[in-house]
Amino acid sequence: MIVFVVLFVLVLFYNLFLYNFLFSNNLVVTKVVFENLQNDLERIGFPFNAELNIYHISILSSFTIMLLLKFFFIKNISTKEPLKIIVDFSKLFFIYAGSLFSILYILRLYSLSRGILIIFILLFPIVFYPLIATMKKIENLKSKKGWLYITVLFTTLIITFNLYSKNNIVFSISSFETTTSTSTTTTEPQFDIKTSDYCYEWLGSNNHKGCITGAKVINIKQYSDSLNNVVIFNNEIYILDVYGKIIREKDESVFLDISERVKNRIDEGGSEAGLFGLAFHPSEEYFLVSFSNTQSELIVEKYFLDNSGQPITDTREIIFGSPGPGGRHYSGNLIWSNYFNDFLLSVGDMISDYSVYFNTTTSKGKILFLNSYSTNSYLVSNKDGQIPRSDIFGFGLRNPWKTYEYKENLFIPDIGENTQEELNIVSLEDFSKQNSSLVFGWPFFEASLDQNFNAEKIKLYKNNIEYDVKTYVEEVQFKPSVYYNHEGPENFRAAIIGGAVIDDPLSDYYENYIFTDYLSNELFAYDFKNNKLFTIPLPNLNTFFTSLAIHPTLKDTVLITSGNGELIQIQLP
Repeated sequence: MIVFVVLFVLVLFYNLFLYNFLFSNNLVVTKVVFENLQNDLERIGFPFNAELNIYHISILSSFTIMLLLKFFFIKNISTKEPLKIIVDFSKLFFIYAGSLFSILYILRLYSLSRGILIIFILLFPIVFYPLIATMKKIENLKSKKGWLYITVLFTTLIITFNLYSKNNIVFSISSFETTTSTSTTTTEPQFDIKTSDYCYEWLGSNNHKGCITGAKVINIKQYSDSLNNVVIFNNEIYILDVYGKIIREKDESVFLDISERVKNRIDEGGSEAGLFGLAFHPSEEYFLVSFSNTQSELIVEKYFLDNSGQPITDTREIIFGSPGPGGRHYSGNLIWSNYFNDFLLSVGDMISDYSVYFNTTTSKGKILFLNSYSTNSYLVSNKDGQIPRSDIFGFGLRNPWKTYEYKENLFIPDIGENTQEELNIVSLEDFSKQNSSLVFGWPFFEASLDQNFNAEKIKLYKNNIEYDVKTYVEEVQFKPSVYYNHEGPENFRAAIIGGAVIDDPLSDYYENYIFTDYLSNELFAYDFKNNKLFTIPLPNLNTFFTSLAIHPTLKDTVLITSGNGELIQIQLP
């Protein structure tokens, strides 16, 4: 028993070193992993409110490894026969590698340094074979020599790890927390940010043509604990924080504060709640905002403006509401469409059942017109005799964040589930000729991937005749122009963050759609007219990106909001 406990502690220290090395090489992926684990435990009603950290993960890994060592190795270790020693080394290698990869898979850690993993896996049998053999020899711990050996070993490990931890982050949720103030006071970075010239491999649609290096981070300002969106109107920049404040960038004043009615992901935890969208009517004096309220509903409110351009808060009116008990996939993106002369609202599936969001009588999983524009839709539902909505631009979407209109094209990024992200580009001329709602693929397709989804709960109804929905989707599905995989050989891409088109004819990026990813520290420039896509690498900013816009006055400059509450300005190469 004592041998088991001693070896457990040794394996625990070994794993602490491993995970610290792994996590320090990709802080953003680490942040998301810890948050996802914490949220998963909260959703299943885990009875303890402990903050997850590196020790929990190391203990889980170490206990798993020690159980396998106890039953398959320690009792039968050989120190004399060369062939058996080789077999024992192999056992240690496979026990550690198998346990480690199983834990990493369960925790969804797919984008960590393979070099570090290989080194620690190869070192494990070299380090632990002699340790286990020695432990067996001094199993009688009544001897002073045995106790001395153990004491020296533990003291060395503790001192070494403490010295290491003083200069390195011992990762936990709080390793990534910012201050709790919601002040709009901005701060400049206290460090020099360099460019990055390293391009990661592209795994996705075949229109990717290469890499453009030399992008520069030229400014960072802190506006809040966390930002959700940046919106441009009449060359002014509006910054939306997660709590419910809209900040006017030019004078850093609060344009609107509805935080008392907004549920946010920072205070709630385990959700994607917050203030989402802002859109102004181009000629009438009013605007719309979207947010999740304290009942987890997606809400759109309308406000009129006074003569000075300030909101008249007493005029607020709710013009749309949709319950979102899942607390995720709200979307809530709002834009004004010059083509349709109407507002467009993106609504995510809200983690509802497919019979709800792939249903043309509901608002979920769709892009909707908010004023008066009307379209035709077939009835897709769980029963005949219902009336489909007449305000649907498109349905079959999972979480379409940052929809954007440019001339006669609508750009619709849709955040995928486990495997792929997608960008759809719709010709509005083609749409208006048919004037019927578009059908995107989710949940039957995730970007280019057939999910083999069986939709028994709903049917398509035409003229009182019942049809199979999957067959209908395969026939009419709108296919994405760009898609990419999450997993890459060297990095991890997680969620497409839609952007905007550069409309300056003097720019090298004229009519390129610029977008980014939630995690990967990259921009992408898509020449959609010539179907050419390029990656623009960025330095590691140790945050996650939530929205993107083109700076209204600075040439070839991109604005990105971060989950750490920063507005980041990037000069394209």
